[in-house]
Amino acid sequence: MKKWLTVLAAAALLAGVAGCNTFDGRAREKAAVFNALDTATRERLREGGIQVGDTTDMVYIALGSPDSSQRTARTGGEEEVWIYKRFYQVFAGYHTYYERYHTYDPKTKTYRVHIVPVSAPVWETRTEAYLRVGFANGRVDFVEEGKRG
Repeated sequence: MKKWLTVLAAAALLAGVAGCNTFDGRAREKAAVFNALDTATRERLREGGIQVGDTTDMVYIALGSPDSSQRTARTGGEEEVWIYKRFYQVFAGYHTYYERYHTYDPKTKTYRVHIVPVSAPVWETRTEAYLRVGFANGRVDFVEEGKRG
């Protein structure tokens, strides 16, 4: 019984964490900000649209947490850049290696060594930044979109 309670508690925790990474979960998390916006802005955020002048909370609601961020101190204040990345795999060819195994021959009472080539596909994981969002004084200062693909 104790095991089932542990499994159910872990599943509930995972469901709670996964729920925050959806638009609805983020909008609930930042409900005060989201509900204060006009209908057109709420719909734009729902579609993942951001623009210059949006707050960090609005960008978070629309896109979620960035994959990485950078902070820079400038004369006019601190600048922060949120970087959103795309992760994908690319086929890189085959890796061939050799497996060796032994068999016993009862007639000759000897062992034979067999060497067999084995090929396995190789996939490389690639990462590219597709969106950079710069903030100055807590508001979007610039949006840089990379190639889509």
